[in-house]
Amino acid sequence: MARKKKGKTGYLVDTEEAKNLFSVNQTPQLKKYVASMLNQVNGWARGTKSENVGMVSQVIKDFRKEKPQGTLDDWKQYHKNLEGIKGIDQSVKDIRKKLKEVLDNLNAITDKEIRKWVENLTYEKTYSGLSAQELILKNIAKALGYSYSLGSAEDETKGIDGYINGKPLQIKSSSYRNKNKQEKFLCPIIYYDLTPGGIEYSYNDEIKNYING
Repeated sequence: MARKKKGKTGYLVDTEEAKNLFSVNQTPQLKKYVASMLNQVNGWARGTKSENVGMVSQVIKDFRKEKPQGTLDDWKQYHKNLEGIKGIDQSVKDIRKKLKEVLDNLNAITDKEIRKWVENLTYEKTYSGLSAQELILKNIAKALGYSYSLGSAEDETKGIDGYINGKPLQIKSSSYRNKNKQEKFLCPIIYYDLTPGGIEYSYNDEIKNYING
Protein backbone atom coordinates (compact mmCIF):
# COMPACT_ATOMS: atom_id res chain seq x y z
CA MET A 1 0.00 0.00 0.00
CA ALA A 2 1.36 3.42 -0.96
CA ARG A 3 2.20 5.63 1.98
CA LYS A 4 0.59 9.04 2.26
CA LYS A 5 3.20 11.76 2.07
CA LYS A 6 3.09 14.58 4.55
CA GLY A 7 3.90 18.25 4.15
CA LYS A 8 4.38 20.95 6.80
CA THR A 9 0.70 21.12 7.73
CA GLY A 10 -0.70 17.73 6.70
CA TYR A 11 -0.77 15.29 3.82
CA LEU A 12 0.96 16.15 0.57
CA VAL A 13 -0.14 15.87 -3.07
CA ASP A 14 3.19 15.98 -4.91
CA THR A 15 2.21 15.33 -8.52
CA GLU A 16 3.68 17.64 -11.19
CA GLU A 17 0.23 19.15 -11.70
CA ALA A 18 -0.01 19.95 -7.98
CA LYS A 19 3.50 21.41 -7.86
CA ASN A 20 2.76 23.63 -10.85
CA LEU A 21 -0.17 25.26 -9.05
CA PHE A 22 2.25 27.01 -6.66
CA SER A 23 3.73 29.12 -9.47
CA VAL A 24 0.35 29.59 -11.17
CA ASN A 25 -1.15 31.01 -7.97
CA GLN A 26 1.47 33.73 -7.42
CA THR A 27 0.30 37.35 -7.25
CA PRO A 28 1.78 39.56 -10.00
CA GLN A 29 4.84 41.56 -8.97
CA LEU A 30 3.50 45.04 -8.26
CA LYS A 31 4.77 48.02 -6.32
CA LYS A 32 4.61 47.80 -2.53
CA TYR A 33 1.05 48.00 -1.13
CA VAL A 34 -0.55 47.96 -4.60
CA ALA A 35 -1.83 44.36 -4.56
CA SER A 36 -3.45 44.70 -1.13
CA MET A 37 -4.88 48.11 -2.07
CA LEU A 38 -6.38 46.78 -5.31
CA ASN A 39 -7.86 43.85 -3.44
CA GLN A 40 -9.56 46.24 -1.02
CA VAL A 41 -10.73 48.64 -3.73
CA ASN A 42 -12.12 45.75 -5.77
CA GLY A 43 -14.19 44.78 -2.76
CA TRP A 44 -15.73 48.25 -2.72
CA ALA A 45 -16.09 48.54 -6.50
CA ARG A 46 -17.24 44.94 -7.04
CA GLY A 47 -15.12 44.99 -10.19
CA THR A 48 -15.01 41.20 -10.42
CA LYS A 49 -18.74 40.70 -9.89
CA SER A 50 -20.42 37.98 -11.96
CA GLU A 51 -21.90 40.59 -14.28
CA ASN A 52 -18.35 41.41 -15.40
CA VAL A 53 -16.41 38.14 -15.22
CA GLY A 54 -19.11 35.50 -14.71
CA MET A 55 -19.64 33.17 -11.76
CA VAL A 56 -16.06 31.93 -12.14
CA SER A 57 -16.33 29.19 -9.51
CA GLN A 58 -19.00 27.55 -11.69
CA VAL A 59 -17.58 28.59 -15.06
CA ILE A 60 -14.28 26.84 -14.38
CA LYS A 61 -16.16 23.65 -13.53
CA ASP A 62 -17.90 23.91 -16.89
CA PHE A 63 -14.48 24.44 -18.50
CA ARG A 64 -13.13 21.32 -16.79
CA LYS A 65 -16.03 19.24 -18.08
CA GLU A 66 -15.44 20.47 -21.61
CA LYS A 67 -11.63 20.30 -21.45
CA PRO A 68 -10.57 17.83 -18.71
CA GLN A 69 -6.90 18.26 -19.66
CA GLY A 70 -7.17 22.00 -20.33
CA THR A 71 -4.18 24.20 -19.52
CA LEU A 72 -4.10 27.65 -17.97
CA ASP A 73 -3.94 29.17 -21.48
CA ASP A 74 -6.98 27.09 -22.46
CA TRP A 75 -8.85 28.42 -19.44
CA LYS A 76 -7.99 32.04 -20.34
CA GLN A 77 -9.23 31.56 -23.89
CA TYR A 78 -12.39 29.79 -22.69
CA HIS A 79 -13.17 32.69 -20.38
CA LYS A 80 -12.50 35.32 -23.05
CA ASN A 81 -15.02 33.59 -25.31
CA LEU A 82 -17.80 33.59 -22.69
CA GLU A 83 -21.03 35.25 -23.75
CA GLY A 84 -23.31 37.35 -21.58
CA ILE A 85 -20.60 39.06 -19.50
CA LYS A 86 -19.03 42.51 -19.78
CA GLY A 87 -15.51 41.15 -19.45
CA ILE A 88 -12.28 42.04 -17.70
CA ASP A 89 -12.05 45.42 -19.45
CA GLN A 90 -15.18 46.49 -17.57
CA SER A 91 -13.66 45.20 -14.34
CA VAL A 92 -10.65 47.44 -14.91
CA LYS A 93 -12.90 50.45 -15.54
CA ASP A 94 -14.97 49.82 -12.41
CA ILE A 95 -11.89 49.41 -10.22
CA ARG A 96 -10.16 52.46 -11.74
CA LYS A 97 -13.23 54.62 -11.05
CA LYS A 98 -13.40 53.52 -7.42
CA LEU A 99 -9.61 53.82 -7.02
CA LYS A 100 -9.75 57.47 -8.14
CA GLU A 101 -12.42 58.14 -5.53
CA VAL A 102 -10.32 56.44 -2.85
CA LEU A 103 -7.12 58.28 -3.81
CA ASP A 104 -8.90 61.63 -3.88
CA ASN A 105 -10.15 61.01 -0.35
CA LEU A 106 -6.78 59.75 0.87
CA ASN A 107 -4.97 62.77 -0.54
CA ALA A 108 -7.40 65.04 1.27
CA ILE A 109 -6.81 63.46 4.71
CA THR A 110 -5.64 65.93 7.36
CA ASP A 111 -3.58 65.33 10.49
CA LYS A 112 -6.71 66.20 12.48
CA GLU A 113 -8.60 63.31 10.83
CA ILE A 114 -5.70 60.92 11.42
CA ARG A 115 -5.66 61.95 15.08
CA LYS A 116 -9.40 61.30 15.35
CA TRP A 117 -8.90 57.81 13.90
CA VAL A 118 -5.98 56.98 16.22
CA GLU A 119 -7.77 58.29 19.31
CA ASN A 120 -10.93 56.36 18.43
CA LEU A 121 -8.93 53.15 17.98
CA THR A 122 -7.00 53.70 21.22
CA TYR A 123 -9.86 54.89 23.39
CA GLU A 124 -13.41 54.08 22.24
CA LYS A 125 -12.65 50.87 20.31
CA THR A 126 -10.38 49.46 23.05
CA TYR A 127 -12.79 50.42 25.82
CA SER A 128 -15.89 48.98 24.13
CA GLY A 129 -14.03 45.87 22.96
CA LEU A 130 -12.69 44.92 26.39
CA SER A 131 -16.00 45.80 28.07
CA ALA A 132 -17.91 43.63 25.59
CA GLN A 133 -15.54 40.70 26.17
CA GLU A 134 -16.06 40.84 29.92
CA LEU A 135 -19.83 41.25 29.72
CA ILE A 136 -20.12 38.24 27.38
CA LEU A 137 -17.87 36.08 29.57
CA LYS A 138 -19.86 37.13 32.64
CA ASN A 139 -23.19 36.43 30.96
CA ILE A 140 -22.22 32.96 29.71
CA ALA A 141 -20.55 32.03 32.99
CA LYS A 142 -23.67 33.02 34.93
CA ALA A 143 -25.93 31.03 32.60
CA LEU A 144 -23.76 27.90 32.93
CA GLY A 145 -23.03 28.32 36.62
CA TYR A 146 -19.30 28.96 36.45
CA SER A 147 -16.80 31.67 37.28
CA TYR A 148 -14.95 33.65 34.63
CA SER A 149 -11.80 35.74 34.28
CA LEU A 150 -10.20 37.95 31.66
CA GLY A 151 -6.99 36.81 30.02
CA SER A 152 -3.60 38.13 31.06
CA ALA A 153 -1.14 40.02 28.86
CA GLU A 154 0.59 36.69 28.17
CA ASP A 155 -2.74 35.09 27.29
CA GLU A 156 -3.33 37.88 24.78
CA THR A 157 -0.22 36.90 22.85
CA LYS A 158 -1.76 33.44 22.49
CA GLY A 159 -5.11 34.83 21.33
CA ILE A 160 -6.90 34.06 24.61
CA ASP A 161 -9.32 36.76 25.77
CA GLY A 162 -10.72 35.06 28.85
CA TYR A 163 -11.70 31.91 30.71
CA ILE A 164 -14.93 30.26 31.81
CA ASN A 165 -14.63 27.25 34.09
CA GLY A 166 -10.89 27.41 33.41
CA LYS A 167 -11.41 26.94 29.66
CA PRO A 168 -9.72 29.51 27.38
CA LEU A 169 -11.92 31.40 24.93
CA GLN A 170 -11.66 34.11 22.34
CA ILE A 171 -14.34 36.82 22.23
CA LYS A 172 -14.21 38.69 18.93
CA SER A 173 -16.28 41.20 16.99
CA SER A 174 -17.98 39.60 13.99
CA SER A 175 -15.86 41.85 11.74
CA TYR A 176 -12.86 39.78 12.88
CA ARG A 177 -14.34 36.69 11.23
CA ASN A 178 -13.50 37.71 7.65
CA LYS A 179 -10.25 39.51 8.37
CA ASN A 180 -8.47 36.50 9.78
CA LYS A 181 -9.53 33.52 7.70
CA GLN A 182 -6.01 32.07 7.55
CA GLU A 183 -5.22 32.50 11.23
CA LYS A 184 -4.96 29.39 13.38
CA PHE A 185 -7.09 29.50 16.51
CA LEU A 186 -6.00 27.64 19.64
CA CYS A 187 -9.37 27.87 21.39
CA PRO A 188 -13.03 28.40 20.45
CA ILE A 189 -14.23 31.84 19.34
CA ILE A 190 -17.46 33.54 20.32
CA TYR A 191 -18.38 36.30 17.86
CA TYR A 192 -20.47 39.32 18.80
CA ASP A 193 -22.02 42.49 17.41
CA LEU A 194 -22.63 45.73 19.29
CA THR A 195 -26.18 46.92 18.59
CA PRO A 196 -28.42 49.70 19.99
CA GLY A 197 -30.22 46.98 21.91
CA GLY A 198 -27.09 45.53 23.50
CA ILE A 199 -24.46 42.92 22.66
CA GLU A 200 -25.62 40.18 20.31
CA TYR A 201 -23.53 37.02 20.47
CA SER A 202 -23.94 33.31 19.86
CA TYR A 203 -22.22 30.09 20.80
CA ASN A 204 -23.17 26.56 19.82
CA ASP A 205 -23.49 23.31 21.74
CA GLU A 206 -19.93 22.38 20.82
CA ILE A 207 -18.58 25.41 22.68
CA LYS A 208 -21.01 24.82 25.55
CA ASN A 209 -19.83 21.22 25.87
CA TYR A 210 -16.22 22.43 25.71
CA ILE A 211 -16.85 24.78 28.65
CA ASN A 212 -18.72 22.11 30.60
CA GLY A 213 -16.11 19.43 29.91
